[in-house]
Amino acid sequence: MGCTLITSLFMVGLAVASATCHAQPLCPWLNVATASGFLGSPATATVNLTPDSHGVCSFQTEPSPQAITLIITVAAAPDPQTGQSALAPYESRCTSPASAMKAIGNEAVICGDDSATSRGELVIGRVRDKIFTIAVTADAATGGAGTSELLQQKVKAIAEQVAGILF
Repeated sequence: MGCTLITSLFMVGLAVASATCHAQPLCPWLNVATASGFLGSPATATVNLTPDSHGVCSFQTEPSPQAITLIITVAAAPDPQTGQSALAPYESRCTSPASAMKAIGNEAVICGDDSATSRGELVIGRVRDKIFTIAVTADAATGGAGTSELLQQKVKAIAEQVAGILF
């Protein structure tokens, strides 16, 4: 009788715990803990994937003391026989001249991704038949976390990880 009571209480506890816990969405290219480490603050994730493992993962830190957003997109690359760079349409987002990056996928570039309210850095690259973009943006009013140099360091480190996973 004692084992049955303990087992019953354990099962009820599991049911209550599973009803109150919500699983974090899983991003195939970067997990929440790693994103939080790169961003320097706990982050939450929003994930929108297609069945063929393309899509968008967005990580957002809380606005206190700084709000930083990381967005990773992965899409199918067009046929390379077109003679046009597969990255050209993505480079239209750049607000500064794009600079080539070595050892991160193929044709990878980094550029500014600023707006009136935010400061950001963008990496665009290709690995095999996939194009990836990684954007890290900070509120323009944010202090040290929003400097271009720090954002470049963050986006480069994340790009290395994502490109490695896509290989």
